Amino acid sequence: MNFCSKCGRKLEVDDPLLEIEGRRYCQECYHVAKKLEIKHVRERIGMMTEEELKRIVSDVEKRLIALEREVEWDKPASEAFTRILRFSIDQNRAIMAQNELILRELKKLAESLVNR
Repeated sequence: MNFCSKCGRKLEVDDPLLEIEGRRYCQECYHVAKKLEIKHVRERIGMMTEEELKRIVSDVEKRLIALEREVEWDKPASEAFTRILRFSIDQNRAIMAQNELILRELKKLAESLVNR
């Protein structure tokens, strides 16, 4: 039997999509927790160095390549779908890191053009 990590409500259905970092949530609490998680990820990315951001992108690329090799497509669809969805979320985090790197480069370029 599972309970919501935030409000303690009994969870009727074991839905792997209502999980964030190993914590299970009811539908209402999940949406609140997801918004907070996205906000915290954006804040952390803004404070990272370029090397840290590049490492995130590289690590996610390596995990995605490994996923392509290890997913057993003949397993039940829900299990394969859940794994792919989790890696898709990681890929989105890598895209956010790449976007932050691009934004920083554009700011540097804009500053250099203004200072001419």
